[in-house]
Amino acid sequence: MAFTVLLVAGCRQIVGIEDQPPAGGSAQVQSCASFSVGTAACDACMTSSCCAEEQACAGEDAGQCSALVACFGRCKSGDEACASACRAQFPGVEAAAALRSCEASHCASACGVDPCGGYVFASAACATCGTAECCSVARTCEEDAECARLTACEEACNATDADCIALCELAHPSSAVDEERALGACTSAQCAASCIAPRWQCLEHPPSPPPSFPVLVTLFFGDYTSKGAIAGLALRKCDIDDYTCDASPTAPLATTDGYGQATLPLPPGFGGYIEVTGTRYGQFLLFLPALSSDVQLGPIYLPNMTTVEDVESALSVTQDSGKGMVLVVVRDCENAPAGGVTLGLQPSAGTTPYYFADSLPSPTATQTDDTVAAGGFFNTLQGETGLVLSTKVVENSLTYPSRTILGRKGAISYVLLYATPP
Repeated sequence: MAFTVLLVAGCRQIVGIEDQPPAGGSAQVQSCASFSVGTAACDACMTSSCCAEEQACAGEDAGQCSALVACFGRCKSGDEACASACRAQFPGVEAAAALRSCEASHCASACGVDPCGGYVFASAACATCGTAECCSVARTCEEDAECARLTACEEACNATDADCIALCELAHPSSAVDEERALGACTSAQCAASCIAPRWQCLEHPPSPPPSFPVLVTLFFGDYTSKGAIAGLALRKCDIDDYTCDASPTAPLATTDGYGQATLPLPPGFGGYIEVTGTRYGQFLLFLPALSSDVQLGPIYLPNMTTVEDVESALSVTQDSGKGMVLVVVRDCENAPAGGVTLGLQPSAGTTPYYFADSLPSPTATQTDDTVAAGGFFNTLQGETGLVLSTKVVENSLTYPSRTILGRKGAISYVLLYATPP
């Protein structure tokens, strides 16, 4: 979106074009609203060619149109993430779409509209692919006011609400429907990973700060092989700088019941880990995702010691008893298994990475799958040195916030890595 907005009562054009008194000496009032990019050439073109669209936007009762235009105006040139956030904040504003369309079709040169007609894609990742693969069809739609209005109408629909989308199409000419569908077909065929799937959109925005109040987390544990509940697991809360978890209380804070369930109170912004100990399961250092409120997590499937040995055999890896092991379970923005994610660990010297494929450890997999979305590292450092865990989504290079974790000799550092706080 090339223009910013300045609005005044009476919808007078005040930026770039001065009101001039007529020969008789009385003031002549410009009839257009005050939308401007601050350049005289663009202001003049918009006033000359898009006056009706400016008036319609400024006169829109709910104020959504002027708010959306102002939001776009605060975005720096080329900041697709900012523009996409504005689109998400004010969906369905057809008056703004019509104004944007007029700018693209009549004032593209004067206002510096990009080659794709100023079309605002759903996300920065989508824009990267869309401008490379679907630029011409995006421009065709954007230069047609009816197609631009139709896309705005559909933005306000839930992606799975076929009735809402059908009503939008019925309210616009068939030619606009054809153009909008052509754009949709292009993004679906060429950019589905980044434009259609909302599973990664939250990674384009900074994470929310942790809550300033305590939370209760209820954990459910099950056996990885049998999927049965694990009773009798001892749970302790440990600080991130206490890798041996020697601080008091040394007694378990909670013990799982017959359903494999235990509830723990955690302080605001808890950044430590939960030590989990069981007779057949050894020790786990459980690193929770960021928590936004009281929550239930699980089932968290723990491999018993026999299962770990089977994994070592399947991967032809020997775990050093004097080192640690990392297991990471990854979830996307919809808290579904996040396939297509690679894991990194620093320091990595001497470690062996691994991933699961179709619920089984795979010696050839190079990223998480959509079934269990898990992977990790054998033979990690143990002790006070922090391990920095990083992740990257293969299809669009978006990253999760990095996590600092700890390793312990003979223990498994089990990381629940969620893109969105549960």
